[in-house]
Amino acid sequence: MGLRFRMILAIGFLTSLMVATTLVYTSMRQFTTLKESLIEQTRINLEIIAEYSSVPVVFEDKRGATEVLKKLRKIPHLVSAVIY
Repeated sequence: MGLRFRMILAIGFLTSLMVATTLVYTSMRQFTTLKESLIEQTRINLEIIAEYSSVPVVFEDKRGATEVLKKLRKIPHLVSAVIY
């Protein structure tokens, strides 16, 4: 093997390694950002639910609690909600 071929091979290997490292880092960063976003959105949803449901719970208003739960249907990723 000539020097030129080995240099091209080394440059190709290093370039591939850099691209792979960048891809892994970018993927991990996006995953972390998505996770933080989901946690923040869940926290906001919990605050909204607590704020809207506090009055019906305090006054034991079942109809008001039902109305609050109906409003929660507008949150697309919310699977279920229950007020005890």
